[in-house]
Amino acid sequence: MIGKHYLVACSSQPNKFRHYTICNTFVPKFYYAITHAVDAALASTNEEVVFDKSLLTEESSSSIWLTLKNYEVLTGVSTAIYNAKNQDPKPTFTVKGPMGKGLQLTQTSSEQK
Repeated sequence: MIGKHYLVACSSQPNKFRHYTICNTFVPKFYYAITHAVDAALASTNEEVVFDKSLLTEESSSSIWLTLKNYEVLTGVSTAIYNAKNQDPKPTFTVKGPMGKGLQLTQTSSEQK
């Protein structure tokens, strides 16, 4: 999934869409594991840092986490998402993905030569 993305569009403006790259490091369990490993590495002198590798799976999920920046463009998708909580009726969004080829890493492509 590394390097793949989702396409998000506001249903009321289907010609306005935005691509969001998958960033699993913001899922709370990943974020905690990563920050804990970094903190342990910084505090350690020569001890091995433990990281829960079971978090690194290719299993499917029924949810995604998006990191959004509100560019405050009136017709922008991120603005529509930010403003959705204040609207009645609430707008709907379509999400398509994951899309793209990703980085297509293999064991041999990541080995240093």
